Amino acid sequence: MLDKEEYQRIADFILSFPEMDDFIEEHPDIQRLDILLSEYAQFASQQYYYSDDLRISIQIAKEKFSEFVEQSHLGIHSINKTKCIDDASIICTFHNEAYGDKKPEYLFKKADVQHYRTITEKIAYQKVDFSPLVEKYISHYHPYVNMEIASAFINAKQYDIGLPFLQKVLSYVFSYPNIYWDNPTALYSCAEGIHMMQYLLGRAGMDALDYIIPDSKYRLLQLAYLYISRAIYMCDEDIASHGKWDGEHIPAGLINKLNFLSIRANLVYDYRTEFSVIFGIGINPDIQYIADKATASSIADRYGLSIIFEECFKDAMKMYRYGSLIPNDTGGYVDIEDATFGELIERGNIRSEDLANQLLKLYRESYFVLGESELAECIWFIKDKLCYSVSEALRFKEERISEYKRWHEEWVQSLISRSSQAGNAFVNALSIKKSFASHIKQALAQNNITCLYHFTDRANLESIIKNGGLYSWKYLEEHDISIPKQGGNLDSKANDQKFGLEDYVRLSFCDDHPMMWRLKCAGYNLVLLKIKVDVAWAKDTLFSDINATAHNHRHGDDIETFNSIDFNAVKQHYLNKSSAMFGPHQAEVMVKTCIPLEYILNIDNPIIR
Repeated sequence: MLDKEEYQRIADFILSFPEMDDFIEEHPDIQRLDILLSEYAQFASQQYYYSDDLRISIQIAKEKFSEFVEQSHLGIHSINKTKCIDDASIICTFHNEAYGDKKPEYLFKKADVQHYRTITEKIAYQKVDFSPLVEKYISHYHPYVNMEIASAFINAKQYDIGLPFLQKVLSYVFSYPNIYWDNPTALYSCAEGIHMMQYLLGRAGMDALDYIIPDSKYRLLQLAYLYISRAIYMCDEDIASHGKWDGEHIPAGLINKLNFLSIRANLVYDYRTEFSVIFGIGINPDIQYIADKATASSIADRYGLSIIFEECFKDAMKMYRYGSLIPNDTGGYVDIEDATFGELIERGNIRSEDLANQLLKLYRESYFVLGESELAECIWFIKDKLCYSVSEALRFKEERISEYKRWHEEWVQSLISRSSQAGNAFVNALSIKKSFASHIKQALAQNNITCLYHFTDRANLESIIKNGGLYSWKYLEEHDISIPKQGGNLDSKANDQKFGLEDYVRLSFCDDHPMMWRLKCAGYNLVLLKIKVDVAWAKDTLFSDINATAHNHRHGDDIETFNSIDFNAVKQHYLNKSSAMFGPHQAEVMVKTCIPLEYILNIDNPIIR
C-alpha cells in the first residue's frame, strides 16, 4: 500500500515532467490526476522533447497513482484503467449476435416478483431466443456473455443449461483477484450473478447452505453486498461524462446505479438480522434501506427520471414513517431517531461506503474465495432445490457424501484384494517407458502440468472402482462390463474405429474440455478425475495435437507428435470456438486399454463439475 510519503514522491515525479507546471496552470478545470496525465500525454506527444523515456514515465505515474487510489478509501469507486481488459469487441459481437438490429419485443412483469432490474413497476424483458448461441458460447469465459445466457435459461426454468453458465460467472466472483474488477460491463454481470445466486437459494436455501459449506451464508451476503456496491460506485464516471437526460439517451451507468441501489436496499431488508451483525452493533439495517432507496430516487430526480423511480421514494418514506413497508399506527423512525430524514440518508450512505471498503479489504485477503468443487456443490444444491425442495436438496447432498464414503471404502478394499493377472499386466505395461520419456517429463514440468484429466458421469464411479480402473470402450464391450452412462455416441465410436483408437482411454491436458458442457446440458452429472502424468511416457501411449475425433487431427506415439502439442493452448481456459487455440486446447493423451486405479489421483474425491 502506498502511504502519504509515497504519494508525495509521485507528485514530485510528475512535476518533473517537461512543461508540466505550465500545463497544470493552463488546465485548472482538470481535477483528477489520471485524466491530467492522459491529457498531458497527448500534449507532450506533439512536442520536440517527447521520447520513449517520457512515455514510460507517464505510464509509471499512472500506474502508481491508480495503485494509491485503489488502496485508499476511494478504492471501491476507482477504475484502474491500467488493469482494464479490452473486452469491447467481445461484448459488441455477442450483443449483435444475440439482439441484432431488430427492434426488440418485450415481456412485461410486475416489479414486486422480480429479483433485479427494478426500473419501473413493470419491467421490460427482451424476448430473445439464446438457444442458437449456446453451442457457440458454451466454452466462452466473459461474465457478460455467460450472465445473459444464464438469465435467459434460468428465467425459463431450463436449469440444466442456465446454471452451468451462471457457475462460470460465479467462478470470477468467488476468486481473487477477479481479472474483470475494472471492467464495468463484466463487473455488473458479476454483481447480477451473485445476486441471482442469492435469489435462487432464497432464505431457506441460504440457511441450508451453511450445512454444505460452513459460514457460507454470511460470506455470500457480504460478497453480494461488496459486488453490488462496486457496481453502484463504479457507475459514477460514466454518469459524470453525461449531462441531464435528454429524453432519449440515458447513460447506461445511471440505470445501473439506480438499479443496484434498489437491489442493495432490498438485500439488506430481506436479511435484516444478518446485516445487523455485518454492519455491527448499533446500526439499524432499516436506515440503510431508507438511505439506498431515497438516494436512488434523488439521483433519478436529478436526471429527470423521478416518475420511473418514484416507488423507491415511497418505500423509503414508508420505512421512515412506519418502521415498515406496511403503513401502521405504531410510529416509525421519524419518532425515534435523533436525526432528520436527510441526515439519516447521509449517515446511511457513509456507512454503506465504509462497509464496502471493509469488505473490499477482506476480499483482497482472499476471505471470500471458494474452490471450484465447493462452487460446483453449491450449483448442484441450487439445482436440486429448484427442482425439488431444500430438504430434498440436503438429502441428496448427504446421499452424495454417503456414496463417496462407500466408494472410498470399496476402493481401499479393491486395492488390497485386487491382484489379478490382468490387473498386474496393465500396471506392468505402463511401467515400460518410451525412449524419450525424459523429454516428456521435462516438457510437462516446464509447463507446470502435474496431472491429466478424464471426465465421466458420477454414476460411473462405482463401476470404475469395482473393475479396477478406466478402460477403453472396446475392452468394456469385449468383457461385457456395463457402464451406467457412457459419454461417447455411435459417431464417436465410428471415428475411433476409423483411426484405430477404439482401444484407448482418452485424457486431456485441460480441465474445461468443451465436450463437458455439452454433456452437462444433456443432463450428465460430471466429475473430473485427475490422472498421474506417468501414463504420458508409457511405451504404448499415443498423443494427438487436437481432439482425436476431428478428421484433421494428427496422432502417434513418437516424439514429433508429442512436440506438435501446443502447451500454451492447453493451459488456456474457456476459449471461444472462434479462437485459433480452440482446437489445440483439446490435445489428447491416449492410454492403451486401461488406466489402473493406482494412476487415478482423486478417485475417492473427484472434482464435481
